[in-house]
Amino acid sequence: MQDIWVRKDSPLKKFGDLKGKRFGVWSRGAGATRTLEALAIDGFKLDLNRDTQTIEIAGPALMALLDKGEVDAMFNLSSLSIAAASQPDKYRLLFSPDEYWKEKTGAPLVWSAPTIAWKDWIDEDRQRAKNLVDALHESWQWLRQNSDKAVEKYGKLAGVQNAAEAATLKKMLQGGGIFLDKWDPKIIDAQWKFLDLAKQAGIIKAVPAKDKYTLVLR
Repeated sequence: MQDIWVRKDSPLKKFGDLKGKRFGVWSRGAGATRTLEALAIDGFKLDLNRDTQTIEIAGPALMALLDKGEVDAMFNLSSLSIAAASQPDKYRLLFSPDEYWKEKTGAPLVWSAPTIAWKDWIDEDRQRAKNLVDALHESWQWLRQNSDKAVEKYGKLAGVQNAAEAATLKKMLQGGGIFLDKWDPKIIDAQWKFLDLAKQAGIIKAVPAKDKYTLVLR
């Protein structure tokens, strides 16, 4: 859900237009930001650290800077990305990393918060591990269709401030975003293509072995 947003009246039309501009991020070291660096090089030959005036500042302050025109674009926290998406009269989407990667590979870009376990725990009882994965996927599928109930109970914890943000979150969930409820060879191949890209961009030193780190429980 973390996209690049500009003010609706911004003259910027595409990611590459950020060259020489003031680009606000909530964290330079966040996985999402490092991911964005790789995509900028891949799609636009844009080095965010050299070609833009990157400003790192806390999420709420970053949104305020965009409102004042003190940054030309922002890449913000998840909840504040939802806040921007829920105000189309005020903000406009400049670039979606996820959509870019789906157009390039046919699969979404998975960049944060994986579900992990020690391998010996999995090997001890593979059916138990599979049941856990199935339960997680079932819970995310339920959430996609029942976001109203979830927001009513937990929306405040998720940073949902109003009905417009709740509607935006619901649209994202039902559109297949936020939680990945499928993990198969196509998804895996798309992620390893990104890892290759990240290595080429100098963000990681080596690409981990696909056959060792892409366990699929069947």
